[in-house]
Amino acid sequence: MGTRDRMANLTTIERSPDPEDPEAGDERRPSVAAWIGEMGVSRAGALLLLVGTVVAIAWANLSYGSYHEFWETHLTVGLGDLRLDFTLHTLINDALMAVFFFTVGLEVRREFTIGELTSWSRAVVGARHTWAGTAPPVASDAHRQATSVV
Repeated sequence: MGTRDRMANLTTIERSPDPEDPEAGDERRPSVAAWIGEMGVSRAGALLLLVGTVVAIAWANLSYGSYHEFWETHLTVGLGDLRLDFTLHTLINDALMAVFFFTVGLEVRREFTIGELTSWSRAVVGARHTWAGTAPPVASDAHRQATSVV
């Protein structure tokens, strides 16, 4: 096979696309679903949490009555004579927060055993920052309570 035969199999580009030229590429914008799909699962979860937070803040400030009524919705779960009656607010505070803090405890345990906090110096840095972040509000609140008139 000669040089001429190999050259015949090559693709020739007459003009390279200009990245500045809007007509050079596809004119369609990607859909929101495609954009979220490209973000990945962890970023999509963070985006969902952010949107939910903004919606909840807006709802609580625009229509407090319906917001409060939603959280006071009564739920009943039962089997035979056994019945649990609670509000949605109680479910979040008692059940889901317990699950959340249990999960946080497992994560902290994992970090101390095989994670970033296995060395004493790294663990001390995190503890120091925790104390530095909580001490000023506690001191401020203690000062406010000590100087308030009863």
